[in-house]
Formats: sequence, structure tokens, C-alpha cells
Amino acid sequence: MSKKVIAVDQDYVLAKLIEKWLKTYNVIFEDNLKPEDITEWNISKFVKEEARPYMNNILNLHKFYRDLDVVEDSQRVLEKLSKKYEIIIVTDPYTRMSFKSKYDWLQEKFPFIHPKNFVFTGNKSIINADYLIDDGVHNLEGFKGYGLLFDAPYNREETRFFRVMNWLDIENLFDRHIDEVEKFYEKKGGK
Repeated sequence: MSKKVIAVDQDYVLAKLIEKWLKTYNVIFEDNLKPEDITEWNISKFVKEEARPYMNNILNLHKFYRDLDVVEDSQRVLEKLSKKYEIIIVTDPYTRMSFKSKYDWLQEKFPFIHPKNFVFTGNKSIINADYLIDDGVHNLEGFKGYGLLFDAPYNREETRFFRVMNWLDIENLFDRHIDEVEKFYEKKGGK
């Protein structure tokens, strides 16, 4: 019997991207934005007008991704889940520069996940998995399995997907209550 597959997004779900992105922006543009200030997916709506054309360039800074902090409990919980489920990491590579940094960061921080299970794509609808844990609503919309929306200030208004608050919530869900996900989607009209 083959293991069920859990696909996991990297940015915000495993890596604290927003914190470093805003810290860098705040230094360059002398602002004081915090992650909780970003209440929509498009971060550019919340920065100073003169910064808007440069926000994605910050992500291209040399080795920007290499020293991102790890989201609390993600390493321990994913390692535990990897004993029962196949884990794949699905992340948008953005650029060649970020691809290498993201790959190296994953190998360093999640060594128990084989690099063959790192998938770099901006189109997560092509991923064949049972579950996808992601903070981006747009990534869950086309996903054919069960979407688990990782809570973030910019997705709090979304109600179409099963919400997980953090990695302890995910651990509890997969340990004891995974049937709640199926029931949630059945009430919403099925998967």
C-alpha cells in the first residue's frame, strides 16, 4: 500500500520569508511595515509608492533565501509526518538566483526530505498529491486534492479551504482528526 502524499509550500509555510522581506524593505525605504500589516496577497499595495517597482528585486538579492528562519515546529512535525506520509516540497522558484538558495536552504533545514521530492513550479495545480499545505489561496484553487490553507494575515477572509493555524495544528490534524478535512469539503460541495 503506497503512502498518501502531502505537498508543502516553502515560503511562509516553512520559511519566514515575509519577515526578512519586510525587514529589508524597511531598511532600504525607511518604513516600519510588519507582517500583520500585509492583509492582501499583493505586498506592493502596502509599501511606499516609490518602492513598488523594487519589491520583487529584493527577492533576487544574492543568497536572500539562505538565512531565512524556519517556521516554528515545521521541522519536527514534517519529520514525524514523513514516517507515515510521503512529503514533497512545492515552491515557486521565482528566479535562477532564488532557485539555488531555496534548494540549499531546504537541504540544510529539512535533510530528511530527499531532494527528488523538491518540486519547483509556479503552477501547483499540476501537483498530484492528497494534501497541499499552502498560504496562497491561488495555489489551492486549482489543486485537485485536499487544500489546507496555512493561516496568514493576507488570507484571513478566505473560507473556501480548510484552515490550519500553525504546525501544531497540522500535527494534531494528521494525528487525530484528518477525517475533518474530508467532512469540511463534503459540506462545501465535495472534492
